[in-house]
Amino acid sequence: MLLLREGDIAHADAVVRSSSNLSVDESMLTGESEPLEKSAFEGPSQAREIPERSLLFAGSRVLAGQASAEVIATGLNTRFGKIASLVADAGFEPTPLQRRTARMVRWIVTRH
Repeated sequence: MLLLREGDIAHADAVVRSSSNLSVDESMLTGESEPLEKSAFEGPSQAREIPERSLLFAGSRVLAGQASAEVIATGLNTRFGKIASLVADAGFEPTPLQRRTARMVRWIVTRH
């Protein structure tokens, strides 16, 4: 269970179980700069369709209000963690400048 109030950051994905004027900033995850209002969800946390308005995501900052929320995912299993995994698996492709610089360094080293 997470107990959150203004200024707190959620460190796990969770379903809001009770809230009072809850407003969060999810810009770290979504890029959306507008605060989002969140409300409680009464159904089971295993429900197929939990409304977005009842989900808190790791990295979200509570801007106003307070809430209690049931943790449904931690670490790499959170939405933020899944994005981090995708970025880590993306691989590294050198930029054109890096390729030209490497070519120039090899040329200088072999000439001297």
